[in-house]
Amino acid sequence: MKKLIVVLLLLFSTSLFSQSKFSVIISSGAYFPNSSSFKLGIGGLLSFNYDINKDFSIFLTSGFATWGFKNNHEYDTRIIPVILGTKYNLSRSNITPYLIGELQVISGQFDYLDDPNNDIMNFSQSNTKSIFLDYGIGVGAGLKFPLSNSIAIDFANSILLFSENANILNIRTMLGLKYNL
Repeated sequence: MKKLIVVLLLLFSTSLFSQSKFSVIISSGAYFPNSSSFKLGIGGLLSFNYDINKDFSIFLTSGFATWGFKNNHEYDTRIIPVILGTKYNLSRSNITPYLIGELQVISGQFDYLDDPNNDIMNFSQSNTKSIFLDYGIGVGAGLKFPLSNSIAIDFANSILLFSENANILNIRTMLGLKYNL
């Protein structure tokens, strides 16, 4: 029985990998935070993609982003997103436009100062650190520009539409290099 299970697993994994298209995307770019008190952020992502068919693919992405407040020059807000998503190719031409749907888990840290008069959280230069874990839903669009059979330039924009903590909502614009494995 154990031999049968091992043989079935080997056959399944061989057929899975022989028919699939895996790719890796390394990208960097800008984060535009939701709050007007934040300045433009920078970050990078590493994405692993699996093409289900010629139109759909799924991906798992993680990376790092940081931005600061407009009243200082430090990048003191940091997030680490973990993103599970899907891409839908709108056409199969030399330049391929696609749509993105994402589920995100975001962990990070930012500085804040509590305002006792207004009972709201004011973000400013402070030594108080807040660590958070959040989740959200994002949508976006992108373009793939093939350079060869295995390398492409990937340009994507995504917006985090929903988050428990509205201060980490952001628009992400990334430029990356895609490599088909």
